[in-house]
Amino acid sequence: MKKYLVKTTSAFIIILTLIISAIPFASAATVLDETRKVSVTLNCSKPGYGIYKKHGRESFLDAAEYYSCHVNPNSVEKTIDEMESRWYDRSHTLTEAEKMVEDYNNGNTILNNDCFAFVDAGQSFGM
Repeated sequence: MKKYLVKTTSAFIIILTLIISAIPFASAATVLDETRKVSVTLNCSKPGYGIYKKHGRESFLDAAEYYSCHVNPNSVEKTIDEMESRWYDRSHTLTEAEKMVEDYNNGNTILNNDCFAFVDAGQSFGM
């Protein structure tokens, strides 16, 4: 019985040693090819967020007022959430946020077209 226990324990220790010594060679770090470039693409799921990041808070909120009556002047995130939850058209095909992004991409917003910008056309009379 003692001989059987010694053999079993010895076999267990040898197998455990082999497994532990093989771990560094089987790790993912040794399998990776470090000469290849890695590309990561990040897609934002919120329409309009990219416009906000490019033009800033105030410009984004000013432009959003053309598409929605639910602009929160204190929060871009709340404004985008509201615009995503409201339909822009009666046929329910575009949300307010999607319409703003579509117009922006087509160059039809105050952010990318100077002809839509506010102009003070006050008249002055002189004699």
